[in-house]
Amino acid sequence: LWKNGNRIKLATLPTDHPLHIEFCKKVLRLTPRQLTKKWNYLTYTGRGSYPKELENENALVDYIKRIPYSIGYINGHIAINIPNGGTGYNVLFKK
Repeated sequence: LWKNGNRIKLATLPTDHPLHIEFCKKVLRLTPRQLTKKWNYLTYTGRGSYPKELENENALVDYIKRIPYSIGYINGHIAINIPNGGTGYNVLFKK
């Protein structure tokens, strides 16, 4: 949850996407398989739900722009401008 109590809405790339694999290894220090197992556990136990999976980085950026309180990650070569318009926090991690 964010400080204001709103749920964080996580956006991610497919598990076989090269950036997702790199993000898992370098940032989370997990393999994509390990991360999937953690999401399975959290979902099964009712303590979480799967992140929104988007097919590519452009779709992920569009999602982050539209959905309040969302977060995600992209490669640094994509130009972005994400105004939140006072509707919520939007966070995008750039490599």
